[in-house]
Amino acid sequence: MKKITLLLAVVFSSKLFAQLCDLNSSCVKLNGTSSHVSFGSSNPVMPDSVITIEAWIKPAAFAANVWQNSIVNKDGWTSGEEGFALRCGGNGVLSFVICGRTFASTASLTWKEVKSPSGSIPLNTWSHVAGVFDGVTLRCYVNGLQVAKQAFTGMIRWQSTTAFYPLMIGRCPQGASSTSENRYFNGSIDEVRIWERVLSTSELQANMNNHINAASQNRLLTYCRFNENFGTSITDLSSNALAATANSVTWDTLVPFTG
Repeated sequence: MKKITLLLAVVFSSKLFAQLCDLNSSCVKLNGTSSHVSFGSSNPVMPDSVITIEAWIKPAAFAANVWQNSIVNKDGWTSGEEGFALRCGGNGVLSFVICGRTFASTASLTWKEVKSPSGSIPLNTWSHVAGVFDGVTLRCYVNGLQVAKQAFTGMIRWQSTTAFYPLMIGRCPQGASSTSENRYFNGSIDEVRIWERVLSTSELQANMNNHINAASQNRLLTYCRFNENFGTSITDLSSNALAATANSVTWDTLVPFTG
């Protein structure tokens, strides 16, 4: 029994050490017309009361409208409005949007959005971006600093226990045939994390320049480091271990941090 316990401790310690010491080595580079990462239609990323979405982005070009460059999305409207989206566009504007509902009714209150000022995100430069909803306020963060907030008291609307639209990185999951509706991201994305809790400013600042140990985190729903640097299979380090596929991406070693 002692030998078994010791072996399990060694295995756990090795996994923990590997997570902490794995240097940030690559990211995904998206072409703005077809590249994206898809998690499939069935997964448990459906927070309704609180959410934090964060990622590193290096946009190569902006579409004319803020909603046309998808960063992390699980939203749609053709089969009914639901979900959330973190996106950017226009003149360097960051947008975080949720489909709202009241606490008492599951009916859609349509889209509730917070947008940063113009010029908040530069082209061809890495920026850490985050969208946070705590049940009463939507907030946008750039490089660990709050840049905008918008009041909304309520919840994120899902139509049922299974979402109609899949989680995607770099593309809107709406499913329309036109590229403008798919809203592809043009540029690089790294270190995507989705939480079912509110991260404070100090937490965002403390962790944005480092890999985190997924095993020790509370309510971490998705965590993709994009350290694969080859192939189409993407690892989700959260306890959900979601299956994700890279579509038409280019791997790049120019990352926002190395630790």
